[in-house]
Amino acid sequence: LTFTPTAPGETIIPLHLAMPKGMSVPQSPDMLVLVRARAHEVPIYVLHETMDFKCCCLGQTYSQIIPVCNRGKVALKASLVVSKELHGFVSFSPDMAYVQARDKAGKAGRFDFKMKFEPEHKLLQRCHEFLVEGPTGHMDTIEIPVRVGVPDQTLPVTFTFRVQLTTGQIKFSQEEVDFGEVAVNDSVSVKLGVTNVGELPQRLGFMHLPREITVQPNTGFLSLLPGEERFVDLIFSPFSD
Repeated sequence: LTFTPTAPGETIIPLHLAMPKGMSVPQSPDMLVLVRARAHEVPIYVLHETMDFKCCCLGQTYSQIIPVCNRGKVALKASLVVSKELHGFVSFSPDMAYVQARDKAGKAGRFDFKMKFEPEHKLLQRCHEFLVEGPTGHMDTIEIPVRVGVPDQTLPVTFTFRVQLTTGQIKFSQEEVDFGEVAVNDSVSVKLGVTNVGELPQRLGFMHLPREITVQPNTGFLSLLPGEERFVDLIFSPFSD
């Protein structure tokens, strides 16, 4: 018999054992057996079943607290295990700690691990088996289980790490701007399209320009929503000196 509970509590199951006719002399009667099983919650658990990092930009660094709790009567050692798919992109600080037992009032002990996440483009390839459809309808979201190792606890503890990955790339309508022939002390303007191809808002500015070039409006500073394209005026004003 295998008992696999999904919730704490007690279960009683009657089993009817039928004895085949003619298998024994004298004939054994049928039997009714009551099977009783009790399920209880494991001491160590993660406060949040899913740690959702929302939308993260490739090439950036993010961190979040992972609360690990202990409802047991004694302190237990717990360690957060980095899977091969997340190796090099995820780290925990510390990677092992003792989670204190519940207090006299019955409140579970707690230890906060810090999770550091540094995504790169190859993470999507490594986690291709755990890709799901994201909010935008693209297969750009990772849902992968992370295991909490507890030496003194038989049942495993896991939580789901969820993150949508996007790029911070900005796309320009043209890679090269040709102002043509411009007279000294005159000005010529060329429109340039700027598009945010990522899923996060972006702020950008045209910095360290030569004095002959200005950008309008807002002196070249603008904000772009995901997928938004805006146009700026590149103004070239050559000086005689």
